[in-house]
Amino acid sequence: AVCKNANIKMIGTPEYKQYNLSTNQIKWLESEKGKEAGWVEIKEDKIENKYRQAHKMANQGKLVIVGMKATSKTYGHIAIVRPSDKIDYFLVREGPQLITSSHINSYSVSLKEDFMLHNKEIKELENNLQFFVHEF
Repeated sequence: AVCKNANIKMIGTPEYKQYNLSTNQIKWLESEKGKEAGWVEIKEDKIENKYRQAHKMANQGKLVIVGMKATSKTYGHIAIVRPSDKIDYFLVREGPQLITSSHINSYSVSLKEDFMLHNKEIKELENNLQFFVHEF
């Protein structure tokens, strides 16, 4: 709904089924169609730097999405990185603040708190997180 209200292209229901929707959304964000729609993956060497970059861009007013595809060890999930005044100490430990619609809907929850509802292994989580920013 956030993308629709901002007139930003993002696939969703009913275009795609709810089952594995987050995985399909991430695949689309990675695709040429996603890139043509203005989505760019945030690539950094360390997860802490991805957290910082996503947080910075959200605070600049850009739409930032974080997600992970379903694997044999993790459930897929996707959320929006929201602006916040979180200090670096907590940012690198908890991840940025998110808006999420999931088992528990939230206007402001830390990335780890939200994504760990879906995944039990923190390293598996951190190794599979992808961040995308809308640049147009």
